[in-house]
Amino acid sequence: MVRSMVRTGWLLGACMILAPAVARAQATVTLTATVFQALTVTGQRNLRFDNVFPGVPKTVAPDNLRAGRWRIQGQRNAPITMTFTLPPNLVRATGETMPVGAWAATWDVNATPAGSTAFTPSAAPTPAQLSNTVARQVYVYIGATVSPAANQRSGAYSATATLTVAYQ
Repeated sequence: MVRSMVRTGWLLGACMILAPAVARAQATVTLTATVFQALTVTGQRNLRFDNVFPGVPKTVAPDNLRAGRWRIQGQRNAPITMTFTLPPNLVRATGETMPVGAWAATWDVNATPAGSTAFTPSAAPTPAQLSNTVARQVYVYIGATVSPAANQRSGAYSATATLTVAYQ
């Protein structure tokens, strides 16, 4: 009997040594998300060069009343980036072109370009920040220079500039 007890004890000990130890631990993390208000971009005013003359370049600055203007709205106080697709030419319905360039822009949370932040609009992202007010907005003003040739054909020329906005 002693022998069988020793054998049983030895077998139990061997099983404990050979069996892997089972240790368990547990922890949790909380998953959270904040859904931002969708961004909206509204073209509010076209960039107007109005009358231009052959061989005479004309510039409209971003703080001019003829400058183009967009309004961006989204999540209050959120950082955003702005990218632009800008035309190299204005185009007449019959296909003639007139170069446009020397793009300039400003942004501000107020509906006036006075005191706004100047930047060069391009396909590279430009950072900005929506206002911390109930309006949650940014206004973007854009200007450029149109350069008609000395023999530029008369008529109406136009093109489209596109502003794309994303949250950072």
